[in-house]
Amino acid sequence: MWSDPSPDHPTPNVLMFRGAHSQIPQVLDNARPGLLRSSRSLRWILISPLVAVVALAMLMAATIWYLTESESNQQQQALMRDVNAAQRIISDRLQRAQDELSKAAAELPSKPSAADLRRIAETLFLKAPEVVFLAWVDRGGIIRFVSTSESFPTQGFDRVGTALSRKPSVTAFEYAISSKKPHYSAAIPTQTDVEVDLHVPILRNGVADGGLVATYSLPAMLLSAIPSEISDRIAFSLVGPEGDRFGQTRVEEPNSGRPAYEVPLEPISKQIRLRGFIHRPVSTLHNDVIATLVAGLILFAVISQIVIWRNTRRRLGAEYELAEETAFRRAMENSMSTGMRVIDLKGEIKYVNPAFCRMVGYSAEELTGGSPPYPYWPKEIQDQLGRNLERMLSGESPPSGLPINILRKDGSRLTVRMYTSPLIDQAGNQTGWMTSVTDITEQTRIRQELAQSQERFITVLQALDAAVSVAAPAPTGELLFANQAYRKWFGNSITDGHRYLSAAARGPWADVREIYSDVVERWFEVRIRSIQWVDGRAVELMVATDITQERANQQAQREQHEKLQQTARLVTMGEMASSLAHELNQPLTAIANYTSGAASRIRQAENRQEHIPNEDLIDLLTKTARQAERAGQVIRRIRGFVKRSDPIRRPTDPRVILADSIGLAEIDAREHAIELIQKVPEHLPLLNVDPVLIEQVLLNLIKNGIDAMRGAQRRVLTVEVSFAADQMMFSVVDRGHGVPQAIRNRLFDSFYTTKSDGMGMGLNICRSIIESHQGRLWFEDNPDGGCTFRFTLPVQPESTPQKLSIESEAVKT
Repeated sequence: MWSDPSPDHPTPNVLMFRGAHSQIPQVLDNARPGLLRSSRSLRWILISPLVAVVALAMLMAATIWYLTESESNQQQQALMRDVNAAQRIISDRLQRAQDELSKAAAELPSKPSAADLRRIAETLFLKAPEVVFLAWVDRGGIIRFVSTSESFPTQGFDRVGTALSRKPSVTAFEYAISSKKPHYSAAIPTQTDVEVDLHVPILRNGVADGGLVATYSLPAMLLSAIPSEISDRIAFSLVGPEGDRFGQTRVEEPNSGRPAYEVPLEPISKQIRLRGFIHRPVSTLHNDVIATLVAGLILFAVISQIVIWRNTRRRLGAEYELAEETAFRRAMENSMSTGMRVIDLKGEIKYVNPAFCRMVGYSAEELTGGSPPYPYWPKEIQDQLGRNLERMLSGESPPSGLPINILRKDGSRLTVRMYTSPLIDQAGNQTGWMTSVTDITEQTRIRQELAQSQERFITVLQALDAAVSVAAPAPTGELLFANQAYRKWFGNSITDGHRYLSAAARGPWADVREIYSDVVERWFEVRIRSIQWVDGRAVELMVATDITQERANQQAQREQHEKLQQTARLVTMGEMASSLAHELNQPLTAIANYTSGAASRIRQAENRQEHIPNEDLIDLLTKTARQAERAGQVIRRIRGFVKRSDPIRRPTDPRVILADSIGLAEIDAREHAIELIQKVPEHLPLLNVDPVLIEQVLLNLIKNGIDAMRGAQRRVLTVEVSFAADQMMFSVVDRGHGVPQAIRNRLFDSFYTTKSDGMGMGLNICRSIIESHQGRLWFEDNPDGGCTFRFTLPVQPESTPQKLSIESEAVKT
């Protein structure tokens, strides 16, 4: 009639057994107080001899432990004293050598001879055998003298005439020169040794003029500095910050049974520690013998007690079996977390467990003996629950359980699921029905909330303008989900939509790709990632946003910005028209004068019938050609500046941009008697920029500086170029009236200008150009008056600095 119980829906009998069996030991103790009292007195009689033996064994073990710990502590204290003493000896030895070297550096003449240096080295090697090298290094870091100790042969020092190459030594040398104090380097491992360099600056009139470098061998320091009376007891080694060993006085390594102690090796470095450990571990032979005897005694007592206990357990076995059945039945009644109810064949309640009483809020006395309708049935559904009870009494209850609502005594309601099975007595006859009740109120609420949440989520996805789709990875052609936007553009096709866009946008979720679809003739911004589907499969989620109109707007904006830049360049040339005309008039006038003079001289020579030397005519023609080249250069610069072309970024030498900008700006500067000064470093890397746009920015800033210095007493405008790391900075420094406080916040706004004939777009366009090149444009006040405009540009990756042919040039008017 009933199917076999499953793990998900166990029958009441199975549930009862599981809960009851776990509570049997606790209930057994409560159900058999008399039996336990009698067995407890017998057990105490049997255990008393064993307790005495164990107490004696614990006392002896404590005594052995105390003696061992006392001896170990004494050895540890002796180890700490020896290690601290060795550390003080090494520190004193290093300090004496440092003082000796500082004294020699102070007495060293300005141009020491090799004999002087060799004398200092021999004295130092004699007093400090652990020093393997002594070198003299000038203030530029170049080695001028090296002397080697013969006591401890090791890897060679850097050659004379070369710069210090070991990075820790270079760092220590720079610090000693800057601080004017002796300084130790970090540990320098070599092929055969581990060394530390002591840098002592040579001070002349308070200025560091190079220094003396003494190289210490750390292993040699351990062998020579530590007295034998200490090294015979303690083995020493040097430990680095990563735990690596720099040297040791003995070959064997410490193990877990040998005490060890570490102290920082000052004054060299707190990161290098002097480690000492005892050769021989604490002897515990006599303690082991005593412990063995005690263990044997305990084992003998335990065996004796086991023999006695086995006989006693046979007698108590029958009593335990009798109490087991009673404890099992009581455990089923009190320990079940599932509500249990027993009714007879007529529907009268015969039994309810405490869990069922807590569930409905009624006591067992109020429920036992009750008939339908039960007090926990809601009045509005009593007829339906009565029909369900009739079907259950006739054996038609579903194996999966029946969900119903119940009314608690306090008026609250619960949703429960009832599982019913026949109750069979020992004779095999059915005497009633056993019902297990499980509270599913929370599960029902969560299920409803999940359904509502899923409905809201699907509604949001369907209303999105972006196309959202989920598909199994290729080559499977299954489209698992697609919202309305996807179906509007691609229908139900997975090939034209999801497959095409996901194949082109393969990458991380944060990597957004813009892809054009030939099918719908639109641009999409595509994101794709792998997710886990409801059935556990790995699938692809794609979100494609239509950006066709956005790209069209961006293109129109770029074209408008390029036109505005072209207009700004033309306006700049218009503002400089007077100066440019004057600049062109000078070479043209000179050309006219030279040609007129040459023609006049030819006519005079013809009238006199004289011969004109070729050198005279060549000189006139050469001067004429120079003036023509000067005028042509001005015209070429103007044409290159104002001609319209598509923005093209390419590797560009910043000196070319600077030269073209200065070439145009110096015309205006010459007219207003302003001096232009360039400050350019010797080496400059390339810039990946549009040279015309950067030239426009630089010329605009220079021209603004020239305008700001009209009427100023000091008419000097400086253009500086510097670079550090991956950024190059251009600075235009004027000595004008500066930027008033009232207009600082609006200086870069569109259509804002302080000039009567200005457009108000110059600085705004300049900032847009610099920011489009991933740079930054700003201004600062000068302490001596005026203003400095600066902008930075990123240096082209992996570009080699170009050497400047001219150190620095000043263009003066």
